[in-house]
Amino acid sequence: MWFDIKDDISKISNHKMNRCVAVSDKSSVTNTLVCFCDALACAYATCMYLVQSSESQCNSELIFAKTRLAPTTQTTIPRLEHLAALIGARCVQFVQKEIEIYIDKCFYSQIPSACLNGLALKSHFPMKNQMKTQGILRAVVAV
Repeated sequence: MWFDIKDDISKISNHKMNRCVAVSDKSSVTNTLVCFCDALACAYATCMYLVQSSESQCNSELIFAKTRLAPTTQTTIPRLEHLAALIGARCVQFVQKEIEIYIDKCFYSQIPSACLNGLALKSHFPMKNQMKTQGILRAVVAV
């Protein structure tokens, strides 16, 4: 088994990855950032794709992903989805700041309705979660 791993590691230097995420047809390109967030009982995560479309072609590339383990204390799935939406919103802000491409549109997938209605439901959220909800809403509105 260790010999197989050693052989695989030696082949890594031969592997090439395309670091360019631009379509070849530069005329009228629409850049869309798509953020997916999800949570399970053991972890929550977000990933972002850059979708570039022009009249002749469409290209989609994974450009950023982040995962975190769920807290060791008992946590509900809606709370974990809330945390996933928070890191998703923060990651979108980070990518938009760092990427050197103009983003025409940004889509969030699976932002829980509890997050979007969180400001109206202040009595149901502890103060710490209200601040997170406000951070998510600011990031979503800023896009």
